[in-house]
Amino acid sequence: MSIYVPALVLGIYTMLFYFHLGLSRNKAIKAREVDYRYYGTFAGGEEPKWLQVKSRHAANLLEMPMLFYAVVLMIHTSGATSPLFLGLAWAFVGARFVHAVVHLTVNHVLYRFLSFAVGVAILLAMWVLLLVRLVTI
Repeated sequence: MSIYVPALVLGIYTMLFYFHLGLSRNKAIKAREVDYRYYGTFAGGEEPKWLQVKSRHAANLLEMPMLFYAVVLMIHTSGATSPLFLGLAWAFVGARFVHAVVHLTVNHVLYRFLSFAVGVAILLAMWVLLLVRLVTI
């Protein structure tokens, strides 16, 4: 299996979530929970709490995962793809999905942090292992 598959899965999830966020924002505007003008500058009001969580989650999907996409590209282009890297890539995607479920349901801060920390540790391992692989070639 290509190292790109886990990255593609996370990318597709991100795009689907942004579509869902757009529908949720539209719903909040129609219900008059937020003024449509708020989205012009993200000032002069605020989203209802239920929508703030979704907006924050969307922002999260464009933060740490960017480092994941970058390392996946470097792993592939350097020829370092291996079962270890593939397993770590899937583990990172799994940690992001656990983070998403926690964030979008119970939103328990400790559980959310733990799932985030696991993902960061996996991502750090990918970066360090790739560095070791490249300097020892």
